[in-house]
Amino acid sequence: MDKNKLLHTKRRLTIIFTLLVFSVAVFLQFSFFSIKYISVNQVEKEEMFLLSNKLRSIDIPIHKISSFFSAEKKFLNPNRGWPKNSKHDRIEDGKFMNFIVLNAKNEIVSQDIKNDIDLWVVEEVFRKNTKKVVIDSGVVVSIIEYRSDNKLILFKKIRYDFWDYLEDISYFTLIIFLFSVLFYYLWFRFVSRNLEPVEQSFADMHDFIHNAWHELKTPISVIDSNLQLIKETKKFDNELVQEWLLEVKRLDHLIESLIELSNINSSYSWEKLDIDQEIKNIIREFSVESDKKNITVWFDAKHKKFFTMNKQYFYILFSNLFGNAIKYTQEWWKVDITLEKSKLIISDNGVGIKKEDQEKIFHRFYQSDSSRGQSGFGIWLALAKKIADIYKLKISIKSEEGKGSSFIIEF
Repeated sequence: MDKNKLLHTKRRLTIIFTLLVFSVAVFLQFSFFSIKYISVNQVEKEEMFLLSNKLRSIDIPIHKISSFFSAEKKFLNPNRGWPKNSKHDRIEDGKFMNFIVLNAKNEIVSQDIKNDIDLWVVEEVFRKNTKKVVIDSGVVVSIIEYRSDNKLILFKKIRYDFWDYLEDISYFTLIIFLFSVLFYYLWFRFVSRNLEPVEQSFADMHDFIHNAWHELKTPISVIDSNLQLIKETKKFDNELVQEWLLEVKRLDHLIESLIELSNINSSYSWEKLDIDQEIKNIIREFSVESDKKNITVWFDAKHKKFFTMNKQYFYILFSNLFGNAIKYTQEWWKVDITLEKSKLIISDNGVGIKKEDQEKIFHRFYQSDSSRGQSGFGIWLALAKKIADIYKLKISIKSEEGKGSSFIIEF
């Protein structure tokens, strides 16, 4: 999968998840405001129904109806008129009710309109001559037969009408949309950050295939050319056979290195290691290689250090860095090893590494120009880096071309 396809995949995943979150949020807000709208309308009808029944059961002169709504608080006061903790406690004293009293000729005898209500709504309801409590155009209306031929029309503006409902839906939809835009940006960054290992794996796989083929091709080409030479001359050549054996060993060593690199993980047994003693043991094992080049190895343990990890992995980690220092240090020079409280430093007087190559030396199969012609495949430093990552160790390098290098392991 190339970078463009991976980028397309990340965007598609982000869009799908953002749309899912947006849909859920919109559904929840529709549900909330729809329930609010329905429940408020239902309560309005119930309140009007109870008030209508109350007015039917009492006898109030027409001219005192207005004072009834404004002054008779014993009825409208929720602490006296309704049962305690009743849902009808939401009625406000004398502030919500509007009324019109009509005589037998449908002439207005008395009226009191406090709300901003279009009278055509009331007239339309009255024209239908309904005896029920109804809600129409944001107004709840009740018509009561009052004192012989008179009619009392009670009406009030609903506290949460359809336009309030649409306004809330529109407002919160806009908020959710803006939030979704922000969410898309943040979620895309989150997905990109979490897919970085996948991207790196694809890049590593590409480099691995390319570099592995390059490393395998050389010994195979040598063996093939020697076989072709023997086939043409039809003569046995001991030197060519020896060269084959060396190339076969080279292939075998490469394959073992690759297997070792793929098998490294954190599931092996851990133990508490005396770093001072382990380093001394490894230095003794490399004494033959250092003596061949008359290299002096100085080890200065400034602090006693213990670290818990797999012993074999520590051997691979340190021996790779130490062996690398011996390999590139010139004859009659020295390698310095310093163990401090929180870090281990391995310094050599070798050829050094170019600044632009220093970030690449821990990549598999990478070999700087100064290391060309040396034995190895550029795998062991990658192996050391992988072990360091498993045990949360920071491994870095300081180097100057022609003056040597220092590998630093921070515990």
